Amino acid sequence: MKARTLVVMVSMLALALAACGGTDDGQLIPVFETKTQGIFYGNPPNAPEHDAVVALATVKNGYASFFCSGTMIRPNVVLSAAHCLKGQRANKVIAIVGDNWIDGINAGTYYWGASLKVHPLYNSRTNVNDIAMLKLAVNVPGVTPVPEAPANVGLTVGERLNFAGFGQTEDGTVGTKMQVDSNLDGFGCDADCGCGRDSGDVNSMICYDQQDNGPCFGDSGGPAFVYRGGSAYVGGMTSYGDSACTVYGVSSRADTAEAFIHGFAGAN
Repeated sequence: MKARTLVVMVSMLALALAACGGTDDGQLIPVFETKTQGIFYGNPPNAPEHDAVVALATVKNGYASFFCSGTMIRPNVVLSAAHCLKGQRANKVIAIVGDNWIDGINAGTYYWGASLKVHPLYNSRTNVNDIAMLKLAVNVPGVTPVPEAPANVGLTVGERLNFAGFGQTEDGTVGTKMQVDSNLDGFGCDADCGCGRDSGDVNSMICYDQQDNGPCFGDSGGPAFVYRGGSAYVGGMTSYGDSACTVYGVSSRADTAEAFIHGFAGAN
């Protein structure tokens, strides 16, 4: 799994939590004192679709814990991974908008969860159907959602993928949104992706060789954008990879989960 939790100490802020859709037992949201970065050998956001990528954190007893990334696919719905949201309480999760989740909290651009849905056929052992969604208490202003890839998207080996997230970089830092291009190298987790042996579910997973760059811990749930007709779509959600983040990676496919996504988020 590529989720990693980062816990930070509280600093008091004069923020109106109710305006953001919830509270944490009356506690104020914590603030980071240092800034960090994410994605192996990535670059800062450089396209409109990156604005829709958010950080996810839990808030409990005055502490915030960053754990995963996600993408706004509707004005109030974040698409992420099941291994990120399974077992979470929606009203204790916040989605943080911005290029650095520390700054997002400082600026008050965080939005509380209201409900969540994990794919009913998610298998934590095989990572099949590693898909989940968080519905927010309010719509997020100023962000244009990026829709999930439709069932007829026609993903092909060799096409461009663009990954984004707030996860760990090659130097071990975490917390700043980064993005990087790669290619779709296979379906399931096959030898062409560096998996060593064919595994995974070819119907619900895509994979990519990660020897040069790609997602790492904390990028879980973040998007693999695909492009059609000049428009970006969420083609996949970062699911798992090798422990060093330097050999292979696997994302759950959005196109094969269309019915599940529409059942919770509504049709785009």
